[in-house]
Amino acid sequence: MSYFRGIAVLVLSAGANAGIVTIGASKDNTLYESGLGDVSNGVGQHCFVGLTAEPSLRRTVIQFDVEGALPAGASFVGASLRMHMSKTIAGVTPVTLHRALTEWGEGASDAAGEEGVGAPAEQGDATWIHNDYNTYYWTQRGGDFAPAPSAPAALVGDNGHYSWGPWHGPYEDVAAWLDGSAANHGWVILGDESGGITAKRFDTRENPTEANRPVLRLYYIPACVADWNGDGLVNTNDVLGFLNEWSADAPSADLNASGNVNSLDMIEFLNKWTAGC
Repeated sequence: MSYFRGIAVLVLSAGANAGIVTIGASKDNTLYESGLGDVSNGVGQHCFVGLTAEPSLRRTVIQFDVEGALPAGASFVGASLRMHMSKTIAGVTPVTLHRALTEWGEGASDAAGEEGVGAPAEQGDATWIHNDYNTYYWTQRGGDFAPAPSAPAALVGDNGHYSWGPWHGPYEDVAAWLDGSAANHGWVILGDESGGITAKRFDTRENPTEANRPVLRLYYIPACVADWNGDGLVNTNDVLGFLNEWSADAPSADLNASGNVNSLDMIEFLNKWTAGC
């Protein structure tokens, strides 16, 4: 099995990831703890979570437009959020996603330097007090969000990329946004707020390094599994596309919904591919 997976990765690297949609953030911002609620960073390159040396809390808000992202008839099976952490003096700390319960804004504020202290809030910005500066207010200071995390905590240490999901992650939130059973206000991201210096700086959608911007990956199974790449034809390109996702253990390749990607999924795919659409 491991040999076959290795062959798939080497030989089929050009195959399309038909069962994966990658979406960039539609907006993001930082909530800087402030008694006046007049600090934000709407178009800054960075966002923050955790506790600073002051001490002062930082929380990130982020949203992705998932409406209409999947092909017609596709079955949504997984989601993962990936973000790049670019600066910290803290050790390994847990960072959690919480479903935001209130709409919030991204204004034109743009913090200078390392951006850790923010900038004067602009019209429409989210702040520690306001979900929309300076007209509307959060019900609770620091943002309105579900108390239970939407995914197990990511343990964030040194600089690099970190992910939440896809197997045990924000699936339920995204599923509710896709079917309209819940309003999509995105997530509030929390660092360790228990004490000490725990602040982490992540990169935003405005960051000049495209590879470091936040991305949300949606995993799905096409309406017609045999036509994996959705081009209207059932041919070897569909096999190549499926094998790429199967070799990467993508949730989209878990055709039998067992929670594992294994040879049984390969057999199911080949049976459906042979039968056609």
